[in-house]
Amino acid sequence: VSGVHSTAPSLAETPNVMPQLHMPLQSGSDTVLKAMRRSYRQGRYLSIIDDVRARIPDAAITTDIIVGFPGETEADFAATLDVVRAARFAGAFTFQYSPRPGTPAASYADQVPPEVVKERYTELAAIVEEAIQAIEAVTQSASSARAAASAASTASARIAALEKMVLDLDRASRVQREQMLQMQAQQMAAENASRWFTPLLLL
Repeated sequence: VSGVHSTAPSLAETPNVMPQLHMPLQSGSDTVLKAMRRSYRQGRYLSIIDDVRARIPDAAITTDIIVGFPGETEADFAATLDVVRAARFAGAFTFQYSPRPGTPAASYADQVPPEVVKERYTELAAIVEEAIQAIEAVTQSASSARAAASAASTASARIAALEKMVLDLDRASRVQREQMLQMQAQQMAAENASRWFTPLLLL
């Protein structure tokens, strides 16, 4: 998690890099995180998320979450759901805890019953899916807005081009009319001059 915090500024300053980050949460409960021997806590995790989004508003953040870790209470699980809602993950890899021989957690006495783990996992998956759909809706809305703005800009450019074309044609038409009037005036002047000089030549 701390590595992401130090990497975010570089990503924000590199436009040709996909703004996608994977930030394992594991649990939103400080008690469970401590039992997992994680170095961060909920507040620190969310502050990093906020910093990343401030620097990279369109960042797609994914995570890992484990439910049913030994000692996890309903309050601990609720804390995890709170983080999922607040973090607005673009995706999450969710897992049900199961004891693995040889690991410290396998020897803990307060193992969560499998049926409870399964129930929490189902609820977590639903909350994660809701968060993902909400992000997709916002992204789609933003994309549609950008497309509409681009179309409006294109339409405005075309209208401006047509207006310029009309003005150019009108200007050219006026020039042609003026030239024709000048030619007619010159022709009339020539005809009048010939009428005056013809009698003199006959005399």
